[in-house]
Amino acid sequence: MRKVERLRERLASSQYLASFLSAVDEGLSRQRRPSGGDAPRPHIVCYGLGHAASSPAPQRQLALLLQLREHLSAPSVEVFDPVFWPEEKQLLRELRLHVLETDEQCARRLSAPAVLYMPHCENAHYDNLLRANWHPDLLPRLLLVGNSLASIALRLPSSQLRLVSFVERAAPHVTERSERIDEADLLPAFNDTAVQWFEAGVLRALPAYFWDEAPQEAFVPPQEGDSSDDGRGKPRRRRRKKSRNHS
Repeated sequence: MRKVERLRERLASSQYLASFLSAVDEGLSRQRRPSGGDAPRPHIVCYGLGHAASSPAPQRQLALLLQLREHLSAPSVEVFDPVFWPEEKQLLRELRLHVLETDEQCARRLSAPAVLYMPHCENAHYDNLLRANWHPDLLPRLLLVGNSLASIALRLPSSQLRLVSFVERAAPHVTERSERIDEADLLPAFNDTAVQWFEAGVLRALPAYFWDEAPQEAFVPPQEGDSSDDGRGKPRRRRRKKSRNHS
C-alpha cells in the first residue's frame, strides 16, 4: 500500500499526468449532452492491470488508475485480470476498487459513458470491446485508454488484421491523443498509452452498411496452457447472440 502511495505522489508531480488528464477531459467533453448539460460522472473499468503487487509497470499503471478516479470523482472503478493473485485482489479491495470475478473478455456493452483502461490487453480484447458496442449511439460513450487502435491497424500484417476486423474498421474514425513522456521512470509503463474516443457526428455520417456487418462470434484469446486453435488451425471463438437492442 505504501509503495502505491509513493508512486501516486511521484505521478502527481509529473508533467505526464497533467497532460494525460487534459486528454481525458477533452475526450469526455465530447460526451456532453446536446442540450449542453453535463453527462453523468463516468464509471471506470480496468482490464489487464497485471501484477500490481510486484511488477513496476503495473504498479505505476495502478497509480495512474487511482489518480484518474480522483480526478473524475468516478462513482465506481471495476478491475479484472485473470492473473491477479489473492493478495493482489485484497490490495485492490483495500484501495476501494471492485474486483470482478467474471472474465468478460473485455466485451462490456456500455449503457452509459465510461472510461475503459486496458493497459495489458491483447489486440483481440480491443476488438471484443468494439464489437460489443458496434453502433453509432454506443461507441461515443467510450473513452478508451490503452494501445493506439491506429497503431494496431498499421503494424499488423493482413493475415492477423483479419482477426481484429473491428479494430481495423474503427481505427480511421477514432480521435486519439498520445502524450509525450519526459520522465524516464514512467516511460516503460506508459509509452504505448493513448487516450481515444469517437465523435458522434463522425460515426453518424458513415453509411448504414458500415454497421451491418457485425460477426456473430467474439474472439477468446487463448489462456496459458490452453490450445490456441480449434483443431483446424483457427483461433477459438466464443458464440454470441446478435442483439439489435441498442438502448
